[in-house]
Amino acid sequence: MCPLDEDTQPIKTIPTQVAPPTAFKDPAGGALGHIVSVYRPRRVNPIIPWIWLSSGALVSVGLLGYGAYLAFWSHSRFGPVPAIAWSGPWLIFGGVALLFWLMVSLYSYSRIQPVIWLYELGLCIEKGRPRNLLWEQIDGIASGTVVQFPWTGGTRIVRYSASLFPAKGSPVLLYGASDGKNGIPNLPELVRRIKANLFPGLQSELARMFRSGLPLSFGLVGIDQAGLKLLPRIPLTGTRSVSWGNVKQISVQSGFLLVELIHPRNPFKTGRTYRLPVAKIPNLELLIKIINQNVQS
Repeated sequence: MCPLDEDTQPIKTIPTQVAPPTAFKDPAGGALGHIVSVYRPRRVNPIIPWIWLSSGALVSVGLLGYGAYLAFWSHSRFGPVPAIAWSGPWLIFGGVALLFWLMVSLYSYSRIQPVIWLYELGLCIEKGRPRNLLWEQIDGIASGTVVQFPWTGGTRIVRYSASLFPAKGSPVLLYGASDGKNGIPNLPELVRRIKANLFPGLQSELARMFRSGLPLSFGLVGIDQAGLKLLPRIPLTGTRSVSWGNVKQISVQSGFLLVELIHPRNPFKTGRTYRLPVAKIPNLELLIKIINQNVQS
């Protein structure tokens, strides 16, 4: 029922070299065993954030200050109506500029990538205060790729993204690129290593839960012994429930999970097809394996 492509092949453990204990200052304090590898994001030129912060503050505060000056000056000489008419546009532009500056600053801060310390027993996510996670404290990981071709030609760039889902707390968003200029270098290698440590224990537990009749959630996809539940990519548009008997094929192609249904009037034709981005489906490989092993085609 579920053919696999290169993104969903069985995970192979990658041999790694354990870094000498004296090579790094262990942020986990020995709680996660020996350090296996460290993934540091590419550093951003510190001049760029300072230019953005200073220019944004200067423009927004300048507009608001000039608007306040016009309001005070015109009100003292001509009254409130001219004061509102002359100062209003400057205050509005200043408020919009300040709001835009704050929103972009917060978004840029959220995109700052952490240092990922890979250990024998788990991960340490270092962004400000270090956060230690044992493998048992991680519910899953989702990953995806997007291929971009420069407008001026040249070598294509592959953008990598991954979402790590701790058992408690918000997901950790990671990104990188094949040219190594953005985000975490070698992010695909990090994702493979996380899966190699995480999936063996998760697979047996999820398979046991499924056989016991419990529903399982994989982000946009939920499964139980009755069928699939497909969450909408657009909120508030309704969940689709599909019985296993109506599913013709499930496959992964070009970064999407394709759920092909049987045609309602011709069982030899394909009916409706749902396309779900794999980057929003944690533990995709385990979802495919559980369906293949436990659902009759």
